[in-house]
Amino acid sequence: MTLSELCTACGLCCDGSLFRFVPADPAEAVTYERLKLPVKPLADFVLGDLDGRTAGEPLMALIEGVLREHGYSVARDDPFKGVEIIARSGRPAEKRHSLQIEIKRSCYADVERHQPNAGFERVQRALHAMLAALAAHVRGACSRA
Repeated sequence: MTLSELCTACGLCCDGSLFRFVPADPAEAVTYERLKLPVKPLADFVLGDLDGRTAGEPLMALIEGVLREHGYSVARDDPFKGVEIIARSGRPAEKRHSLQIEIKRSCYADVERHQPNAGFERVQRALHAMLAALAAHVRGACSRA
């Protein structure tokens, strides 16, 4: 859905989504600003841990750091905090960490044609590096236990 499909009377679109969750292309951003609506670009990666309740800070910092090292913008819990499944399984105090990772589609896919784009392999490399760092982190934690 785009801004042109929304009614600006109440700040919600017909399905109840808030304006801030509607992707704006650069031309529409001007219209947002004219309507005095906030224009905040979505980060390339959003790490959701329900405000720190489902994953510990060292783990989150590790994942965020690897993604940033690969040149991606990273946000935590904004606008996606995580969902029910991570709430049920994440217990950092018990060394059970759970997080939701959202990747901006335009980083890896042609949004119009629903096919991988030139950034697909870059995202793939970043995810491989993230998983390798995570595995090393877990191995280190297990050897200390």
